[in-house]
Order: sequence, then C-alpha cells, then structure tokens
Amino acid sequence: MLDFECVSQFTFLLGEKESPPKESAMLRYHAKPDGTGLYSVDGIFDSGTEKYRVARTVHFTYKPYGNETYHFTVTAVEINQRETVPQALYWQYLSDKVGTTRVSKISKLGRDAYILGTATTPMVICTRAR
Repeated sequence: MLDFECVSQFTFLLGEKESPPKESAMLRYHAKPDGTGLYSVDGIFDSGTEKYRVARTVHFTYKPYGNETYHFTVTAVEINQRETVPQALYWQYLSDKVGTTRVSKISKLGRDAYILGTATTPMVICTRAR
C-alpha cells in the first residue's frame, strides 16, 4: 500500500482544439497505507471564454491493481466556498463525482518525488511534502 504526501504545480490542457480549456493549479496529494487518500486542487479553470476559481478536495479509496498500478474510487468531494467553476463544466472536463473509478499508475521517482498518471501516461511529477 502507499504512504506518501506530495505537492505539484500543474497545467492541464483539456482538449485538442485551438484554445482548449485548461486548469492551472496547485495539487496536494496524500495516499495513506490504509487504502484511503485525498487530493486537493486550488487554482484556475480557464474555459476559453471565462476564468473560474477551482478549490476542492477529493477523497478516495484505492487498492493495488498491478505493477505500480492502483484502482481508485472517489468517495467524497468537498467544494470550498471560494470555488466558482460551474459543476457541469467541471465534471465535463475533470470528472471527480462520487463513485467515479479509474486505474492510475504511481511510480516513485528517486527519493523525494512521484509520477502520478494514468495506467499508460505520466501526468504530474509530485514532490514529497513530508
């Protein structure tokens, strides 16, 4: 099981059109050895026409699925009162509804970092926070 906490600054382009929506934020990720965890996102969601504040914490459970691969299930989503992005727009691109499941790969990178991503694609390098 996993046991780490890390932070990362990231920007995701969410599509392939000329000016795709994007999210630029700070990520704090915490996986606990009991099979639970959470990640907090605080930043800006740019729809291409408007900018919104994103400020939420997503709780999940996880279990090993294969080599450095885990099956995650979202168990709760806390939306901070500072968040202004419309839910429908957020779910259209980022999908963290309760019950959402996915397979993700988490690989240790040296002593103080992790690569978080999908089962096939690295997405974020996250530096150890503790």
